[in-house]
Amino acid sequence: MIWIWKGRGWLVVILALVSLAASMPCADMFVTMTNYVNETAIQIGIALIYAGVFIRTFFLLFPAKAPQHFIDVETGQDVFVPHIDSLYYLDVKYWAYGFLGIGLLTFGIAFYTALA
Repeated sequence: MIWIWKGRGWLVVILALVSLAASMPCADMFVTMTNYVNETAIQIGIALIYAGVFIRTFFLLFPAKAPQHFIDVETGQDVFVPHIDSLYYLDVKYWAYGFLGIGLLTFGIAFYTALA
């Protein structure tokens, strides 16, 4: 598989894996408290929610560097080149919102099917 990233976009994958490991005790506690049978769906939902919150918080606490300033030699105009953090051409903030949205959807569906 080819990984395409710019800047610190590769951290999205690392932070998602860390959040998966961090969500295991929370999912086990939830399953133990509710006697829920589908532990995998709950764990995936909680892991995706953790990933969304963790990724967004990380990139808010450690923002991208200021744009680099260059002067075009031919025209003498100022050129600013921004630093972009992306994975698969999507900015990291969209990955955070995507993880959070899919996690809430997965958790909601798993919890709804338990009640039905």
